[in-house]
Amino acid sequence: SQSARLDSLKAEAELFDKLVEALNGLFTDLEVYGEINHGVRAKSKNVTDISDSLRVSALNGVIAVDKLGTAATGLRPVLGWLRELSGEITQEGVHLSISLEKLAKDMDLVVFDLSAAKLQTEMTARFAHELLDHASAGQVNEDIDRMTEGAIGRLHASSCDTVGRALGGLSTIEDRLKTLTESQIKLLESSHALRPIYLTGRIEMADGAGAKLAAVFKDVGDQLEETATNLDGLKDLLQDLEAHLVSGLSHAEQVEEAIAQIDAQMNTAGVSL
Repeated sequence: SQSARLDSLKAEAELFDKLVEALNGLFTDLEVYGEINHGVRAKSKNVTDISDSLRVSALNGVIAVDKLGTAATGLRPVLGWLRELSGEITQEGVHLSISLEKLAKDMDLVVFDLSAAKLQTEMTARFAHELLDHASAGQVNEDIDRMTEGAIGRLHASSCDTVGRALGGLSTIEDRLKTLTESQIKLLESSHALRPIYLTGRIEMADGAGAKLAAVFKDVGDQLEETATNLDGLKDLLQDLEAHLVSGLSHAEQVEEAIAQIDAQMNTAGVSL
């Protein structure tokens, strides 16, 4: 009946409004995701640059020691340790940088899919309200019914695919964060392990090992300090992202609930999806 048709359209329009509202909750974090993503990309480059600089400094130190001969006997094992640990840090830095780049790409995809999903859902909600307005005004006839039959269902199905990708992306980011946090902690521990070696080298140089070695150890000290600062900044970024993900996943539950209610309403009304 016309009354049942109106009730069904009204229920659908209200549920689509609810879905748009739930998506808006997710959408409010998009700007924050963008800011965090920019920071993550910058930290990724810094990690790579610093790790490589440490490796080069260690190599320069070994070369300088070789040229000094017996005058730098006490520094040889120190430089050996420095070179070994800096190599490990370089590998860990490359691994972390690759993981950070993957995180950045995942976040880009989530932002894109959420933006598209919000637009699609808003269009579907608008269409549902237009049909309701026409039906309320008695402007819907059999021809219009045939043209629009299943249209809302098809629009809804399309937006659900996009929403599904976005929510899946949030879960992927959550999983990747755990690995990244572990990698960041490991790299920080390695840089801390390098500091005693650096200090030992400074002590050994007290006897006068030459300007080149002094420059090498100064570079190492600066790089270790920069590494710690960079990794602390990265830790803050990842914690910030994790906090927003907790909020985002909570909104995601509301989105999924709204979609389930729309699906149930359409099935009850006999709308083909």
